Amino acid sequence: MENIYKLSEVPAGNYYVVDINSDGTRFSQRMVQLGLYKSVEIKKYKNSKKKGPILIKLKGSVYTIGQGRAEKIYVVKK
Repeated sequence: MENIYKLSEVPAGNYYVVDINSDGTRFSQRMVQLGLYKSVEIKKYKNSKKKGPILIKLKGSVYTIGQGRAEKIYVVKK
């Protein structure tokens, strides 16, 4: 069984596969609009310590994700 981690907890510079987007429907809908859904590969570029956004690369584009949202996105290391 693979280890599942919160996006906010994993180190930057690695590739991950999204496992679960957890939370209410509004959050899940927004993540799907960005293309961030189960089985999608992302790369985490920047890992802020408790404050500030996290940078991820998703399908050739770079996005910022706030710490609160990153707490609700679960990933496995590729």
